[in-house]
Amino acid sequence: MTRHVPAFRSQLPSLLVLAVLCAPLALAADDAAEAKQKAREQAFIKAMSGTTLTGFFSVVGEEKDGPPNADSYEITKVSKGGNFFLFHSKFGQAKLPPLPLKVVWAGKKPVITMDKITIPGMGTFSTHLLIDGGRYAGTWSHGKTLGHMWGTIKKTKTEKKK
Repeated sequence: MTRHVPAFRSQLPSLLVLAVLCAPLALAADDAAEAKQKAREQAFIKAMSGTTLTGFFSVVGEEKDGPPNADSYEITKVSKGGNFFLFHSKFGQAKLPPLPLKVVWAGKKPVITMDKITIPGMGTFSTHLLIDGGRYAGTWSHGKTLGHMWGTIKKTKTEKKK
């Protein structure tokens, strides 16, 4: 009587050798992806540090709709620690405490994500802000108040000392 051996069992030694030989390639691909992500994060940090976001915000909802309001955020410095980016910034003239925020990626575009972060003296906010070159757009909420925000990003002009 002839014993039937499934086709894959007869090829198992070859598949194991192939897996062992390909493992370094997979690790190299992971290393390359990690290096690419790190480079992307460093470019984001450089691009966002020392910038001013100037634009508008709207408030939406019953009895709150109205014309957009002007606003401005100055980001003096961005750094990375673990899974968070630390934003040192000002809203108008108010200096904010350093904010640890997540940045996620929509394809090649960074999205700054603030999810129910309490800012002392101001309240609890959520924001999802897409950065696209010199522009930003997104949504925000403060308690039950919510809206949209959009504008431009430019390097902050510094006064030259004489």
